[in-house]
Amino acid sequence: MKKLLMVAGILLLVMPLFGANCNTVVRDETVYRTELNFLEQTSKQPADKLVAWINLHCKCADGKWVEPQAVLCEASAKLVQVIRARVPYHKAMMLYNASLTKKRPPKNPPEVPSSIDLCPGG
Repeated sequence: MKKLLMVAGILLLVMPLFGANCNTVVRDETVYRTELNFLEQTSKQPADKLVAWINLHCKCADGKWVEPQAVLCEASAKLVQVIRARVPYHKAMMLYNASLTKKRPPKNPPEVPSSIDLCPGG
């Protein structure tokens, strides 16, 4: 019986070292919201600048990007569309997952509009 108690005692002392404990991290709500707002702005602001670049350097004709910058223009426009469509959704999901809002975003993220929608003059 003494040996059993000793083994149980050693296990109780050793188990936390092997991850058998329950680790819970609690984040300060204000700090977390500030971090999410920062991430949102560091996505949206460059996207807005990228739209200005697209308007200056890209051209479209018949609903298609025109060379010489067609590939870069299309990729840039696609990036802007993804940021604009998905960043608000993912921020809302992060707030929901952190239990900082009760309203759950839709199960599926919003559709990303076509890159051609940002086609200058098109």
